[in-house]
Amino acid sequence: MLETLVMGRSLSWHPLEDPPGAWAYALDGESLAELWWSAADGEVRAEVGTEVWRIAFTGTFMLRGVIRRMEHDVPRLLFAGAPRRGLARSPEGLEFVLFARLDRKLGPWAGIDDEEGSGVLRIRGRIGGGGVWSDVSVTDDRSFAGFVQPLLLLWGGLQILRVQRPWLPLTTCAASQAAMRRELKRLRAAAAFSPPRHGPAGS
Repeated sequence: MLETLVMGRSLSWHPLEDPPGAWAYALDGESLAELWWSAADGEVRAEVGTEVWRIAFTGTFMLRGVIRRMEHDVPRLLFAGAPRRGLARSPEGLEFVLFARLDRKLGPWAGIDDEEGSGVLRIRGRIGGGGVWSDVSVTDDRSFAGFVQPLLLLWGGLQILRVQRPWLPLTTCAASQAAMRRELKRLRAAAAFSPPRHGPAGS
């Protein structure tokens, strides 16, 4: 599985020449996962080894996302928010927060934390090698191993969606944390997720 390779490592997120518009996560120059926009299905598809994943987004003023492995067609992650910020919930009831920051020394960066503030992913944009790419650092905390792959696919799917719908950051900019929590709760009920183990109050 992807998690066995990437825990505690830094991946590159870079565009592919074939097929056009596709992007990949790579480790030491070897592609681990490829993501692309499927115009026929109106969603992002991903190949991770022999697995094929669907990353479906809907909404204009609030993004709703469902990440599924096609062979099982069971949601592995739900998302509510905007292209650069939002909340995600796993079937096990663990909540994650997607956010973007600006640092004077580091410049812009993004991250995904669990609900207690432990960092799972850290992403920084890079320029070099003839193009623009990102460096994606994965936590070495093995307690998150089962969640890393869906979170990587969520973040990658959002990047591809931003290219397809560049107006989304504007239309979703007013989405509040309270509205995200309400939408995530509704999505969780629709997907028949199990109740959270230790979700925040009011979720």
